[in-house]
Amino acid sequence: MSISRRKITYYSIEFMHGDHNFFNEDLFCKFMRYLREMNNADRIFNDINTNKAIDFNSISEETKQGIHMFKISFKSCKYNHSPDYMSSIDGSERHSDKKLEEGEKELTHVCMKINSNEAYTIFEQRKNGVSIYGMIHFFNAQLKTFLESQGIKDNYYLFATVIPADDFLTALETVDRIRSVEIYTEKEIIGSEFLNLMPLDASMRDELVISLKAKRKESLAKRSVKQAFQSIFSEGTKIKRIRLYAKDIEKLDVVLDSLGDKKVDEITVELNENGTVNTYSIFSKIEELMGVTE
Repeated sequence: MSISRRKITYYSIEFMHGDHNFFNEDLFCKFMRYLREMNNADRIFNDINTNKAIDFNSISEETKQGIHMFKISFKSCKYNHSPDYMSSIDGSERHSDKKLEEGEKELTHVCMKINSNEAYTIFEQRKNGVSIYGMIHFFNAQLKTFLESQGIKDNYYLFATVIPADDFLTALETVDRIRSVEIYTEKEIIGSEFLNLMPLDASMRDELVISLKAKRKESLAKRSVKQAFQSIFSEGTKIKRIRLYAKDIEKLDVVLDSLGDKKVDEITVELNENGTVNTYSIFSKIEELMGVTE
């Protein structure tokens, strides 16, 4: 097999309700299984603005070394485009027999690691394949019907934010506006003499999350975020993690997490004889990036 370099990008997928983002691990997994069981004709998403159709080529749910994943290959095609064929040998032409509703099948590979905070997503970046926003549109086209089947009438939708490949402080310098910051600290703080809000309960999660939001169209100060980040490494600190939501200079949504390390942005994968990416090869490389070592 020949090999090729493939660009990958990282995203965090969450639910949005109004201006509030959250993640429900159980609900998201049920939704993925719901999509998997749908008939192709009911599930396929047709974007008439771009003349592109999107559907699952395959989807599997796996748990390896305690890491819960959905591995998805999307298939897509661009239709309403059927020009004549031209020979690369002598320039001769012949009429195409491709129907206007047909298009060349393109594959895009995606792997999601599911935890209580997000669907951490590694996405194969392809110009002719499915974009991250095409995938989100594909999901949201079916989400309302799924929520109704679960007895949920709230207007939830899914959205994706970019996770930069750079380390936390380097990426922080590139953001334009910080919309909100989540500070993860020990739950004992709510029962301390300082707060004394409520007695601790065994049913509580070990972490307490404090959310700070900027005023509309304003930004939280980067210097304050830097100070909080540096305090993580101070002896006796109660701060365990920082996660912030921001806009970059291109106004794209970005999420930074102090637990994140610098990430690779390309992988080497094997190709099939027809030049397409070998699905097993790319998923094995992505699994390594997810933390699967076997």
